[in-house]
Amino acid sequence: MIKLLGGDSFLVGRQTASSGTAIAIPCRWLSRGAKNLKLYRDQGRWMVTDLGSTNHVFVNGEQAEVSLLADGDKIQLGDVVLSFELHDAIDERFHNEIRARILYDDLTGLLTYESFRTALAWELERYGRVPKGCAIVMMDLDDFKKLNDTYGHPAGDAALRHTAQLLAHQLRKSDLAARFGGEEFAVILASTDRGGAEHLAEKVRAEVERGRLVHDGARLGVTVSIGVAVWPGDGRDPAALVAAADRALYAAKEGGRNRVVSASAAPAVEDEVPQAPA
Repeated sequence: MIKLLGGDSFLVGRQTASSGTAIAIPCRWLSRGAKNLKLYRDQGRWMVTDLGSTNHVFVNGEQAEVSLLADGDKIQLGDVVLSFELHDAIDERFHNEIRARILYDDLTGLLTYESFRTALAWELERYGRVPKGCAIVMMDLDDFKKLNDTYGHPAGDAALRHTAQLLAHQLRKSDLAARFGGEEFAVILASTDRGGAEHLAEKVRAEVERGRLVHDGARLGVTVSIGVAVWPGDGRDPAALVAAADRALYAAKEGGRNRVVSASAAPAVEDEVPQAPA
C-alpha cells in the first residue's frame, strides 16, 4: 500500500522517484521513459488522467482518459492495480458516526431503512461542502407478490437474499446499500455522476436477470426495475432526492419492468416522499 500525505498532484510511472515521479512502479508493462498517469485534486475532487500510456488507464474496468475518483476505486495500469483510498477529517467523522448508528437487515445483511436515512443525510452534508456528485439508486423486485403466491414466502426470502448478494458484489467500498422496505432496495453511490450511476444500475439489472436462483428444485426467474436520481440536479435534500429516484423507479415499472430509468427522463408527477415500512 502506498500512502500519499499532502500535496495536490502526483505522477505515476516507471521511472525512479528522483526523475519526478511520485510513485515509481518497476513493471516492464508500463510505458518506458514516460509518466503514465497523473493523480490530482481539482476543486476538492480527486481526478486521474492518462498521460499517453501504451496500455491505457482503466478505472473500475473502464478505460478512462480523465476520470473522477471515489474512495475504493481500482486504477489499472498494465498488469498493476492501484486501490484509491481517500481519508480526510470529514470522511473520518462520517464513518465514525455511521459506525455508531449502523443497523443491518437480518434477512439481506444490508443496511436498514433507518441506517440508510442516516447515511444519506451525512453523505449530502459532506457533498454540500465539497463539489462532488452523488447518486441514489432505487430498485424493486418485479412481480414479487406473484413469486410469493406461486412458490411461497420462503422462496420470496431466498430471492431477496440472492438479489442483495448480487447487488453488494457490484458496489465499491465507498457505496452503501440498504433494504428500503419489502422488496425494495436503495443504494448511495459516492462521487458518481448520472452516467456512472446509470452504468452501475444497468450492470446490476443485467446481473440479476441472468442470475441463477434455485429454491426447492424450482428455477426462479428474478428481475428488477431501477430508478436513478443524482444530487443536486434531481434533489438537493434527502427527501427530494429519494422521491426523484422513486419516481424514476415507478416509471421503470410502468414502462414494462426489468429496466433502468433516470429521474431526468421520468415523467413529471407530484412527488410523494416514500415512507418508512410499517
